[in-house]
Amino acid sequence: EPISRSHPSQVAIHHVGQNSDHGYFYYVMDLADDANADSQNNTPGGASYREPAIPNPLTTPASWLASPKHGAKASNSALQSPILNPQSPISNPDLYLPKTLKHLLRTRGRLPFAECLNIALALTTALEHLHGHGLVHRDIKPSNVIFVGGVPKLADIGLVTSIDATQSFVGTEGFFPPEGPGTAQADIFSLGKLLYEIATGKDRREFPELPADLATPEEQARLSELNAIILKACQHDPEQRHASAEALREELERLQRGRSVKRHRAWQRRWDRARKLALPAALGIAGAMALAALWRLQSGAGAKTDSPDARANTANQRMLTGLNPRAIFILPMRPTETHGVPLDLCSRITDAFIDSLGLLTNQGITVGPRKSGWAHLAESEQFQRVTNEFRMRHALTGKVRLADDQYALTLGWWDLELGQPRWTETFRGGTNELVELERQALMLAARTFDINLTPDQDRQISQLLTNNLEALGHHRKAWAAFTALGASQLGCSEAMRLIQPALRLDARYLEADCLDIYMLRNIAQERMAAEVWPSIVHRLDAILRLDDTHATALDHRAGFALFYERDWPTFARFASRELQSLNGTTHHWIKAFYLRIDGHFDEARAEQSASEIPEPTGANHRFFMAASRWADRDYDGAIQAARRTIEIYPNGFDGYLYLAHSLVAKRDYPAGIQAIARARKIFDRQELLALLGFAYARMGEPARAREVLNELLSQEGTRPYVQPYFVARVHAALGENQTALDWLEKADTDRSEYLFFPDWGGLRTDYAWDTLQDEPRYWKLCDSLGLGKDQWPRKERFPE
Repeated sequence: EPISRSHPSQVAIHHVGQNSDHGYFYYVMDLADDANADSQNNTPGGASYREPAIPNPLTTPASWLASPKHGAKASNSALQSPILNPQSPISNPDLYLPKTLKHLLRTRGRLPFAECLNIALALTTALEHLHGHGLVHRDIKPSNVIFVGGVPKLADIGLVTSIDATQSFVGTEGFFPPEGPGTAQADIFSLGKLLYEIATGKDRREFPELPADLATPEEQARLSELNAIILKACQHDPEQRHASAEALREELERLQRGRSVKRHRAWQRRWDRARKLALPAALGIAGAMALAALWRLQSGAGAKTDSPDARANTANQRMLTGLNPRAIFILPMRPTETHGVPLDLCSRITDAFIDSLGLLTNQGITVGPRKSGWAHLAESEQFQRVTNEFRMRHALTGKVRLADDQYALTLGWWDLELGQPRWTETFRGGTNELVELERQALMLAARTFDINLTPDQDRQISQLLTNNLEALGHHRKAWAAFTALGASQLGCSEAMRLIQPALRLDARYLEADCLDIYMLRNIAQERMAAEVWPSIVHRLDAILRLDDTHATALDHRAGFALFYERDWPTFARFASRELQSLNGTTHHWIKAFYLRIDGHFDEARAEQSASEIPEPTGANHRFFMAASRWADRDYDGAIQAARRTIEIYPNGFDGYLYLAHSLVAKRDYPAGIQAIARARKIFDRQELLALLGFAYARMGEPARAREVLNELLSQEGTRPYVQPYFVARVHAALGENQTALDWLEKADTDRSEYLFFPDWGGLRTDYAWDTLQDEPRYWKLCDSLGLGKDQWPRKERFPE
């Protein structure tokens, strides 16, 4: 029951009880969506897959948004609640029909590729979560997947039991494997059969037959990749299936990122062969020659040695020779469970090992650089990059687990020349013993290089580890203050004050440095860009010299290139590098935002669809749920998202801000003005005052609009800076096009970000400029910014 409420794709069990009079047990669960509601929705599949929204990567650090702690203010019920598709009231209980995956298949047939991947990832992470708690489902099938608020959930938990329990033979024929149900591997098999049905529209008894009516080569290629995953999950031999739900999830995420699973597997097979071929080096030259001769005999002499596989094996064998034997690469630590240890702690532990082993460089040790953006890569791909790009022989991998106030830090020291771990060790201790666990692990790492730490080195490392975790505490306090106070002068200033001790304790704490930069960016919204951006960019470049995959720094660096330098190619380059450092939901909403900047809204919607499962609950995520719909002029959707945000964060600013923006855009001016007043009580930002003037102008009260406009302009003496973009909006609403263009040109001179931002402005996206479409000056300004009629949507797409 408690486990069910700790993952968004487990059906929430609210109460378990017993009816003694009638002799049965019962449980109370979430009510499934009403399938009848789909027939009232224009979107195929109903409300579950309406266009979603995304947060803004250029103002919100991706690494922070990915952290589970940012949903901390939301209650359990909020975590289970729908985003834009709140469960509709059941108007007629007698006609209620629960929306299940089976119903979806019966009414729609084969599901689209993107929708299949969304459902597959939701259910796979749910299964990973279940197995991580020592439980198995035993009856995964389409009729046991329900939709609650549009989110697919594993339901019918009556057969869920512990992995080590004595099993009875239960389940549904065709969905359990030859060895029978009751194991994690059996659950993977059942999920594979479920994926087969939704991807092909065929019955599981027809497996592995594929549909013959695939329309396009692209559709055929996509299904071929997904089918490769399904075939592995449904292998008769359990050892040939995915080793875990986590492994299945990694392949699905790879496919969702647009990469080939089949090519990756082929490379992995070549890598495994290369490792086997490299092993004779440890056995002596004679043994190596004998094994090499045997390999040549088995592979065939002459023409066969020129085959692609043979050439790849030779290349991989050369790759594994000449690696630096005194070099080690610390790979990003990971939580053992998808919703386990916070990612910011895993990042800090990674930093601790890099910095501590870096103290031993005077003894001939080389430590690889930070590569935080590698965290989502499979180990085999990480190893390939370590050997190809850095020529390092050793790699340290790590998993972090937290259960019952006890840490388990499992480390593996890999010898990449031999292709196998030299040692694997788990260090366990209480939550107050993490520094000691790290110190013990580092002692073992030093001894692996035949180094015995001196007392002074031991003291230095202990102090470094202590500072490392203490700095994390300051970082969390700073972020909590910003979340509580909002993006106001007070909120940003307080966060900057609280982050300084973290930077003093650890000058190489890149996330803390990025948070400080992020606060400066927020303050800069009420300052001229030239006062802030030049000082920021030098700090960003310094961060990227230490970690050129740091997603947050790449995010801000892309923003500087476009908003300040007006350099589209450089913006595209940094945006591309950032996307390569991300995966999963974060990758999708950031890519969607970049696609909107480029003007490709259709593709952005597809990425947004992939970004909303599971439900985002972080404050910044929720802000852009409404903002993106506002940009796409889906004002009803934006209002619904904003109101839902207010439910989760009743004292927050962002929900009221976009409720006000969207109501005014929809011409519901009285309600919009009420929302403006409520938002101003929380944070009286100049954007809201300008929106009030805009609303008065559009509702036919120009005198009141001018009063507001004069109030806004009079603030130049009290505010550091009045954004000309906002002033221009009021003049445009008053029908004063030339004056509006004067202020827009001033915004250009001042390097205002609002000229580009599609999610709360943008020359080509803000409906305020609809009245300027016949003005040559407007199009001249657009042309100068790369937003002209022949330039936008952008033809040069950022690569991935």
